[in-house]
Amino acid sequence: MATTLNDTPLWRLQQTLNHIQPQSVREDAEKLSIVHGPTQPALWEMTLGELLEFQCLRYRDLECVIVPWTGARWTYGRLEHESNRLARGLLAKGIQQGDRIACKLLFIVPRIGRHNLENALEDLASSTISKQLPNLEETIMLQGSYGKFGTYQGVIQAGSSIPVNAVQRRQDTLSPYDVCNLQFTSGSTGNPKAAMLTHHNLINNSRFIGDRMDFTESDILCCPPPLFHCFGLVLGLLACITHGAKIVYPGETFDPAAVLKAISDERCTALHGVPTMFEAILALPTPDTFDCSQLRTGIIAGAPVPRPLMKRLWNELNMTEFTSSYGLTEASPTCFNAFTSDSIDTRLTTVGKVLPHASAKIINPQTLETLKVGEKGELCMSGYQIHKGYWENPEKTAEALLQDEDGTVWLRTGDEAVFNSDGYCSITGRFKDIIIRGGENIYPLEIEERLTAHPAISRAAVVGIPDKHYGEVVGAFLVLEAGHTSPSAEEVRDWTREKLGRHKAPKHIFVFGSDPRLPADIPQTGSGKVQKQILRDLGKKLV
Repeated sequence: MATTLNDTPLWRLQQTLNHIQPQSVREDAEKLSIVHGPTQPALWEMTLGELLEFQCLRYRDLECVIVPWTGARWTYGRLEHESNRLARGLLAKGIQQGDRIACKLLFIVPRIGRHNLENALEDLASSTISKQLPNLEETIMLQGSYGKFGTYQGVIQAGSSIPVNAVQRRQDTLSPYDVCNLQFTSGSTGNPKAAMLTHHNLINNSRFIGDRMDFTESDILCCPPPLFHCFGLVLGLLACITHGAKIVYPGETFDPAAVLKAISDERCTALHGVPTMFEAILALPTPDTFDCSQLRTGIIAGAPVPRPLMKRLWNELNMTEFTSSYGLTEASPTCFNAFTSDSIDTRLTTVGKVLPHASAKIINPQTLETLKVGEKGELCMSGYQIHKGYWENPEKTAEALLQDEDGTVWLRTGDEAVFNSDGYCSITGRFKDIIIRGGENIYPLEIEERLTAHPAISRAAVVGIPDKHYGEVVGAFLVLEAGHTSPSAEEVRDWTREKLGRHKAPKHIFVFGSDPRLPADIPQTGSGKVQKQILRDLGKKLV
């Protein structure tokens, strides 16, 4: 008698496996790592000027921007009025579409020192500046005066001769797809590059960010990240404006005490920051009158977030609806963001789901093939929010943008990630940060999380240090908790081995504040990201 297909041993084995292995697991094994965001709500087609005008129809008398250290409390109507005054002044100066205006914000002065600022101003005033910066036509002081430089007030006065409707006429010539922002990358992994971002990029990305935090006109965001970074500009100011909310910039520079005061005094409902900012805020004793009862949400992003830190946001700052997030300047910036309703475990272990009108996939960085769900690879993004390229840098633009066989343009993020079966994304590292020890990949984030769980360690940055035998070994740069003495090197290694294994224990350990060969603190960008390339160079010299 002939044997039918469903009588074979292979068929019977498959039937047994089908009972053991759930259908969803079997499907995931074949499912490709590509996700698409919702197509609703529809994208807005407007410029930044039109956005402010539109929001003033509803929120003109509501407060929009609060700057406690200057006393400024501007409503939406006041912001529109001041913006129009400046626009008329720029028209009087002959500014045309396509001209570039560089903003060197003076609140960075305390970081670089007055002496350096004076040197910079002297350079700008020198007779040789035209050779170094041939396109620079005029320098204007936003505050105060210097030599023969123009002043902000002078620009405003010049604008008084320009008809009020001239601004509207100029605005009518603009397109939402015009580049409005040359946003420099943070430079945490190399030299900063200027990403060309459009009105359309910024407005829609900020809308969807605010939606993920359930923002309304009742929300008040405390925003320590600076305006010169996408975090402060898009996730901060524009996310508030697109929802009629209020933003508070607590200090001239990042000041954790000023942040605590702003949260309490302004009864903030949301707080943004990078991990280093939150660590500094939580390291301070809270004032007796501190009140964070209204605080519920906010975004922690910009760098990998240690699990212990996220738990402290919940327990100590009442941020029960905080959202994890992932983005990069070239994507305007946010790609993934958690929902306030996601479980605490989901917000601790993932950066949420892809935003509306965006697509994401995980590829093998060598073959460029799309991987299966559950496999780690390079995260790529596509959609409305992708930048137009790097300003006057076609080579770097070509490296970052990838076109597939369907003609879709994908942005290569350089970050390693993995999707789960529900479409949630976990960032597992940055390819430039991966340590290859004897041919084995080691991911700094899990070591950093383990190290910061030690009671004596406040912050940790892990990098690869060259080694003759293994190629690279683990190097750890540590910042201690206030009042704690430095644990011994062997204690730090034992602490790491206890959970992660021997090969992930740091061979080289450097402690800021204890080692005179180190600077006073971990080197960071202006937006608070750890500059790991500097740490790699420093570690290489020290060993």
